Amino acid sequence: MSIFNPWAEVRKLKAQLEAGYETYRVEETQQQAEWAKKDILLKALGRENEKLRRTITELNEQLAKAADPRDPKTGRFTKRRK
Repeated sequence: MSIFNPWAEVRKLKAQLEAGYETYRVEETQQQAEWAKKDILLKALGRENEKLRRTITELNEQLAKAADPRDPKTGRFTKRRK
């Protein structure tokens, strides 16, 4: 601090602090916006993943029914067809 004009240095430091805070605030706002976008994408991917899992489960069930060599009425195994 200068002995001759200490208030000028205080004002200068205060301006630097305010500029730094403004930069921080802008960066924080941008980061929050990016996180919001990523959250929306993550939720959409989660919904798509759930839909895909249901589809795969249904396909597996259909495949199991199609490959089941049991008689639907009795539940007994049938002979393989050649």
